[in-house]
Amino acid sequence: MTLLAFALGGYTVPVGLVEPKPLSMGVDWLIFAFLGSTLVFTTLEKLFPKYREQVILRDQWGLDFFYFCLNHLLISAHTVLFDRLFGTYHFPKGLWPAEYGTTKKLPGSYLGQLFYPFRRD
Repeated sequence: MTLLAFALGGYTVPVGLVEPKPLSMGVDWLIFAFLGSTLVFTTLEKLFPKYREQVILRDQWGLDFFYFCLNHLLISAHTVLFDRLFGTYHFPKGLWPAEYGTTKKLPGSYLGQLFYPFRRD
């Protein structure tokens, strides 16, 4: 998906200021992770079934979905909990960082960015 977005010119889209929002528990990531996993594993089960009569969306799918969601939400919750326990939680009300990531000038091309971490300065 990332390569498709890049190929379609997603890197040229102007981005405005980030609006302060309340802390989320990663539900958006949960949905994307679940959809991505579903696409990958459903395709694999369809292409390489263990049994010829194997049904893709079987009855146990609901239970699998429940455990998947529970695990992702617990991981998100633990991240916030551990940040608070170890003093690394920093979320001042109404304030956002002026910059994110590195302040170094990065290459403009995809391949340049891909191989940038392996450069020797």
